Amino acid sequence: MRPGSIEFDPVLADEILERLADGDSLASICCDEEMPDERSVRRWARNHGDFGAKYAVARRLGYEKRADELLEIADDSSADWIDTDDGHRVLNGAHVNRARLMIDTRKWLLSKMLPKVYGDHLTIAGDLDQPIRHVVQRIEWSSLSDEEIEAIEAFALAAQQRLNAARKNEDQLLENRSLPRQR
Repeated sequence: MRPGSIEFDPVLADEILERLADGDSLASICCDEEMPDERSVRRWARNHGDFGAKYAVARRLGYEKRADELLEIADDSSADWIDTDDGHRVLNGAHVNRARLMIDTRKWLLSKMLPKVYGDHLTIAGDLDQPIRHVVQRIEWSSLSDEEIEAIEAFALAAQQRLNAARKNEDQLLENRSLPRQR
C-alpha cells in the first residue's frame, strides 16, 4: 500500500475493480504494495462518476461470489473427520465450527450488503382465493350478544391494566434516572 492520498490512476482502478469482482476485499487489495490506500479508492469512487458506477457493480459481483462460496464451504467435508492413531474416525469439531463461522459471516455480510436479495423478508399476503382485506364497519352495540359485550369489556380492561402497569414502570425508571417525564 502506498502511503497518503493517491491521485486517480485508471490502470490501478481497473485492477481494483477486477479484484473486487473476484471477491477480494478492498482492505486486502489495498494491502498490496503497489495499490493505493482504501481512503483514496473510496475517494475515487465518490469523485470519478464512471469509476464510482463500476465500483458499485464490482462490489456487487464480489458479494455474489461470496454467495457462491457458501455452497462450496458447506459441501466440503474433506476435513470434517480425523483418523486417530487407534484406527477410529472422530469428528473434527474445530473444522466444522470454522466452516459454520465462515458460512454465518458470509450470510450476515450478504444480508447487510445486498438486503433485497439476501436479507430477511417478511411478506404478509393472502392467496388468490382469500386475499387480505381491510374491513372497517360500524358495529351497533344493540346487535351484540351479552358474551360479545363481556369479551369487549374484558379486552378493554386488560388493555387498560397493561397501560397502567407500563406507566408505573416508566415512572419508576424516570425516578431512578431523575429524568423529566413526557406524556
